[in-house]
Amino acid sequence: MLLIKKHKAHYLRTLYTLLIAFALSVPYLVYTWHITGKVFYWGNSGGMSLYWMSSPYDNDYGDWKLPDLSNHQYPISFKSAEVVALLRKDHQKEVSAILKHNELEQDELFKQAAINNIKSNPWKYVQNYLNNISRMLFNFPYSYSYQEAAIVRNIIVGSTILWASVIGLIFTLLNWRNIILPVKIVLLVTGVYLALSAALSAYPRQLDIIIPVLLFWIGYLAARIKKIEFKFPPEKLA
Repeated sequence: MLLIKKHKAHYLRTLYTLLIAFALSVPYLVYTWHITGKVFYWGNSGGMSLYWMSSPYDNDYGDWKLPDLSNHQYPISFKSAEVVALLRKDHQKEVSAILKHNELEQDELFKQAAINNIKSNPWKYVQNYLNNISRMLFNFPYSYSYQEAAIVRNIIVGSTILWASVIGLIFTLLNWRNIILPVKIVLLVTGVYLALSAALSAYPRQLDIIIPVLLFWIGYLAARIKKIEFKFPPEKLA
């Protein structure tokens, strides 16, 4: 944008903000580089997360499972031998072979297995991507798990966020030239963040942290909209 757009001063301020954010993470990245030899290495759980996200089996919805395949994690699990047997039937051989390696090698091997899954069954990956979006908004579905009664509340809250965002996006696109730059930048960063978050196993916590951003955006749009009349004007008699 600095190269092809006008108003470079605005984009420079945005660049400074991003550089400050990056500088705050540099000490951690230096630490991980020191112990792994890998640049920009945030952690070794990405491969496993992508592996579960890419699972091609019908009963898997893209949510993360424990390496021991016991299914003892949130939400309330089916603590039955049948569920464990299903998990191990589909994943035991591959997961056990990968876990024989050290943590860094495990990460790479899980990534390779995930990429193979995506190539062999891309449509299932798309389905799990949509399941991830649903989990961020509504906290379901989960593989091999009971759905909690709280799902009704989650649907109400998640639907409010979803449709407010859809309406806000329509207003934003229709009035794009009149939207101030800070709002555009926030929307760009938020959109990239959400799109990439859904590419791995995703949960409500990935959405929760950007709720203040969504409220800022919706509030900005609401302040620009003319007064809405809820009462009909009186009919004129012929």
